[in-house]
Amino acid sequence: MRDLTEKALEICSKEGATYADIRIVTIQDEDISIKRGNIETLNLSTIKGFGIRTIANGGWGFAGSYLLTKDEIERVAKLAARIAKASGSTRKEPVKLIEIDAVEDSYKTPLKKDPFKIAPEEKIELLVEVDKRLRAYNPEVIKMTTADYRGHREEKIFASSEGAYITQEITFCGGGISCTAISPGEPPQRRSFPGSFRGDFATKGYEYFEGLQLLEHVEQTAKEAIALTTAKTCPTEKTTLLIDGHQLMLQIHETLN
Repeated sequence: MRDLTEKALEICSKEGATYADIRIVTIQDEDISIKRGNIETLNLSTIKGFGIRTIANGGWGFAGSYLLTKDEIERVAKLAARIAKASGSTRKEPVKLIEIDAVEDSYKTPLKKDPFKIAPEEKIELLVEVDKRLRAYNPEVIKMTTADYRGHREEKIFASSEGAYITQEITFCGGGISCTAISPGEPPQRRSFPGSFRGDFATKGYEYFEGLQLLEHVEQTAKEAIALTTAKTCPTEKTTLLIDGHQLMLQIHETLN
């Protein structure tokens, strides 16, 4: 990619830019969701794009594209410089950047297992089994079940006319399960593990998803959902704030039970 970034910065300079930078981004995303025994979502996508910023004639110019080729980079670089010149013609004060040292560096999310090297079939098999066990725990009460996985990666390259060249590869993955219990005459109650909004995620490798141990938490999640359908309603009466905080907490606990 360095040849592409160098070409972009060179063209910007030839077009009269006093400063230029380029960002190239590649995003991978894998999204799998099982709902009531069926595959609700199965998506594996990769998108790429780049953006160029320039300063010319004292003004900023921006342009970008999803097509990562030398010809397209040349077109976009010239467009960014042209926009900067037009922008600069209307400014009262020219853009001035603070002086900083140019940096060359790189960073990758530390991981043991690359999520994108694990076959989708393996992930689907686990999610299907989790969903199946949730539905089988108490079919008369557990009416809705879901099991989710998501892996995401962003690769970024930044290069500037001042000599900076920085690469990043940020990866995160995770997932979760949820079920909805319905008892006659009671409102539906939903319980999730390990958290709401499809689970829990971290900037780690596939080992993080494995560490969630979704299969081992099926029974607990289902039990809690069912228990919520018969739980007493939280009292709405007002209480008097006491100076002794420990005593106040004890009173609330006794009221709830």
